[in-house]
Amino acid sequence: MPRLNGRRGAFQLLFSLTYLALGVSYLLVEPSRARANALDWLTAFVDVNDLGWPWLIAAMVAAMSAFQVEPLDRYGFGALAAIPAAWGCLYLIPTFTGEARTGWITTCLYWSLAVAVMVVAGMRNPVKPVNVVRVDQ
Repeated sequence: MPRLNGRRGAFQLLFSLTYLALGVSYLLVEPSRARANALDWLTAFVDVNDLGWPWLIAAMVAAMSAFQVEPLDRYGFGALAAIPAAWGCLYLIPTFTGEARTGWITTCLYWSLAVAVMVVAGMRNPVKPVNVVRVDQ
């Protein structure tokens, strides 16, 4: 049975569930008016509902990476950081074009998510202390 890669793996597993929910929200739920307006420029290339697939793929990669040891778990962290970084850019474009006045807030939130993933990716799992029995001489 595969073992979870400590706290790093737990983080990846937790975020994979979060990304699963985000992906499903794009695929199955009708986009809100704000989301549709902000991503209207993108509809010439892709349907807004199809934007859930990258989140689902990242969730699967992260879930599988959660059971890999370092450095093999880097693929999961890469997927977890890349998608919100890209989404930040997707919402920044309508901010500059004036289509989404508050798109910069969404951009900041997505980029913060990406940075949080990168911070955790730079951390190591804690090392279990070795029990040492001292014998006084």
